[in-house]
Amino acid sequence: MDCRHLDDYYELYVLGAADSDVAQEISRHLDQGCVSCTSRLREAALNVYFVSTLVPSSRPNPKIRARLLARMRKK
Repeated sequence: MDCRHLDDYYELYVLGAADSDVAQEISRHLDQGCVSCTSRLREAALNVYFVSTLVPSSRPNPKIRARLLARMRKK
């Protein structure tokens, strides 16, 4: 099976942000035991982890957060 078309989606899959159709395709494909994709998924998970460690965690200002959420609800 040629699964290279999935390469651009593994980080999104790890983050839970992949389109549901793509996520289902990746899950089904991994269930079939593709060694190559399993390896690429591990690499994607490491990439997401390392990128997440580059920026310190912070809490948004409560007023700014409330304004942002209000703007998002309007859309």
